[in-house]
Amino acid sequence: MLALWAISWVVMHQQVQTPVAMTVQKTSGWCSPAIANVIGNVTVNCIGVDPRALKRLNVELSRKSLELAEKIREADEWTTRYKELEARLGEAPDDKVLSHQAEEYLHQGELEKAGAILDQILANEEKQIDTTAANHFNRALVFELQFLPLDALTHLEKAYRYRPQEPNYGQAYGYLLLRQNDFRNAEPVLLATLDHANKLAKTNPANYQSAVADALNNLAGLYSATQRMKEAESAFENALEIYRRLAKMNPAYEADVAMVLNNLATLDGEAQRMKEAEFQEALDFRRQLA
Repeated sequence: MLALWAISWVVMHQQVQTPVAMTVQKTSGWCSPAIANVIGNVTVNCIGVDPRALKRLNVELSRKSLELAEKIREADEWTTRYKELEARLGEAPDDKVLSHQAEEYLHQGELEKAGAILDQILANEEKQIDTTAANHFNRALVFELQFLPLDALTHLEKAYRYRPQEPNYGQAYGYLLLRQNDFRNAEPVLLATLDHANKLAKTNPANYQSAVADALNNLAGLYSATQRMKEAESAFENALEIYRRLAKMNPAYEADVAMVLNNLATLDGEAQRMKEAEFQEALDFRRQLA
């Protein structure tokens, strides 16, 4: 669950010894380089991605002038979106034939064709709000896989407007606005998303506590970018408390604990009050994860 603002976020697979950076959106660590020629281009391999789609990813990455670490980060985020879209298309309740067609195009790396199928589904379902919102979100994921954030933004906005109470839509829409430095529009979306997540967590904490923490984490990034350091620190600490509680029940959340600890340490460092205990705890978590 990842920079264009004042503080860039930690990418979880980077070495601890590199200068501390920060990221709102989480990376999954799906990808690694298979280096055929250390002087030339580096091919990225990602677990669970169809080889045909992986070929498309490497073509897209080759068009971007990226350092290896940044390339791996981009590939991790791409793979996370790929897997989410793959799962959503496989579980689509309506238009199963068309959804499976779009899924096959996704596997082939034919993203334009997958997008065209989803456009067809959207045209057929415009009056079915829940399904329409879900498919706008899916369409946005395809655009993000194509590294077209502004095109994705249009569909994320529609998904959010149709169903603002769905935390996934608000998180994705607010995060992308944040990435575009549109702080004025990002803040009300992220605040509303936090409010909806809190309400859902009261009745279903098992499923929505992580959404609350994610919303707090994203808000902290916005506050940092707009120089509201006290608010950023408070949001980070609240997110950290939730992630720690979740990590006791599910070790998968230890990565989130480490991420927020690093974010807090960096925030404190910028305020000239680095907390050694926080940085050391984050370092310990990273060693465990490694």
